[in-house]
Amino acid sequence: MPLGICLILGWIVSGCTAEPPAVVNAPTLVPVFQSETGAVTPTATPTLRPVVMAAPTAVVATATPSYREVVVFDEGLQPGWTVSYSEEVTLDQQDTTHWFEALDRADDIDAGAVSMLVTPEEGWGTIRFTLQPDAAVSYPRAEVQGVSFWINSNNSFMSNDALVVTIVGSNDNPYWQPNDTSALTKVGYFPEIPLYDLAVNDAIPPNTWVRVILSMDKLLFGPEYEYVTGIVIKSKSFQTRPFHIDRVALLVTP
Repeated sequence: MPLGICLILGWIVSGCTAEPPAVVNAPTLVPVFQSETGAVTPTATPTLRPVVMAAPTAVVATATPSYREVVVFDEGLQPGWTVSYSEEVTLDQQDTTHWFEALDRADDIDAGAVSMLVTPEEGWGTIRFTLQPDAAVSYPRAEVQGVSFWINSNNSFMSNDALVVTIVGSNDNPYWQPNDTSALTKVGYFPEIPLYDLAVNDAIPPNTWVRVILSMDKLLFGPEYEYVTGIVIKSKSFQTRPFHIDRVALLVTP
């Protein structure tokens, strides 16, 4: 047999006996969107519950007064005190015009049955609340923080410069004496503080109660003394209309 024919037959035989090529499976694609063959069920995302924070509890601080009141006049003068050394004024200590009127509704304080009616005369009227020699208690200045009292303008406006207030004292006696100048050796006067420097910012309307507080801090440039012996309230010359005073007190360290 010729050589060319043999080569052709050999090629045909080897091609018939060769192993078929390997079949590679194509990857299966999962459809993202719904198709005719079905839908992919999405995985539910869990819902997060909101965290509710408890509201903070407000803590209200209750202010504790840093002083106690030692009453000088309320329903009358207290033992050991006098107004006998007042000048250029007429005083009625049992006036009932403001019978149980409220002074401070928040603290449930009222004027009681009586208050002091003050009628200034011409010139400077001076109301002196002074400690008597037979008083059972004395008041060292180091223990006194100030004084307070309530005023009522009565039937007319009262200017906030109509009155001045001061605290007087002594280095020799724990009570008041008319000619005691022992506290005045370096500074020759007791400072007199007007209402407008005591937080009375405007004229006081008719029939209105206002509390006045004079602290010792206001008297830093006054004389030094050992004992507080009195409270002095003066009306200026133009203040000739009557007014009322009530609940006069020393403010002392508890």
